[in-house]
Amino acid sequence: MGANSIPRKIIKNLLVPFPRLREYLQTMAMAKDIYTDEWAIKNEPEIFWIKSALKTGDVAIDIGANYGLYTYNLSKTVGNDGLVYAFEPIPYTFRTLKRITKIFRLNNVELINKGCSNSVGKIKFSVPLQENGTISAGLAFIDMNEKNRNSRLKKGNHTDVITIESEIIKIDDLNFKKVSFIKVDVEGAELLVLEGAIKTIKNLRPIIMLEVEDRWIDSYDIKRNDINNFFKNLNYQTNYYNNGQLIKCDINLKNINNFIFTP
Repeated sequence: MGANSIPRKIIKNLLVPFPRLREYLQTMAMAKDIYTDEWAIKNEPEIFWIKSALKTGDVAIDIGANYGLYTYNLSKTVGNDGLVYAFEPIPYTFRTLKRITKIFRLNNVELINKGCSNSVGKIKFSVPLQENGTISAGLAFIDMNEKNRNSRLKKGNHTDVITIESEIIKIDDLNFKKVSFIKVDVEGAELLVLEGAIKTIKNLRPIIMLEVEDRWIDSYDIKRNDINNFFKNLNYQTNYYNNGQLIKCDINLKNINNFIFTP
């Protein structure tokens, strides 16, 4: 039963009055999808390349960890001698992520209940609501202003949001000494995260995987060429994953959302 299958949607609707039970079952369902690779096979095949690109002892950063699909696979890949830092600012999602790491005993993962950007402090996140009133936690975004919010709602076919406040930090302020891989999936604000990690990227030259989706980056007045210029200035190559290999490409390649940038 897939994450967005009709049976699962029906179950979610029935569980609306029982939030704790819903969270528990959500955790179990996500744990199953993660363990069986069901979600990765259908939606995130890049995970299988990552397993071959990283090695035991590496350090990885998962920004926008959500429920832990990448966190889990990164943890297993870098092993007990490696480390994974997983950032997730949304409380509901973070609780589920925490349960996932306990279920799988991911002892090499450090969970951080914060977001990442090019500034520090408290900031508002908007979390879209589904028709049944439950949240779409995976679509949470930094709420810059009313224009930004309304644009997101229209493009995501949502009618309302709840707003939460969470802390954001800059990756550069953490002074990492070793980083082999960074994954960033933050619903359009990816360039802001990169700007806050510029020193880390320059000094440590990690592989970077980025989600680039026009409908989301547009709401921050970011264009694909802005992201392209960022990596071009760092002498990084743009690639996408297909059939077991990385293929060099232009960032304006359509129908590709996940790009892998290599030094």
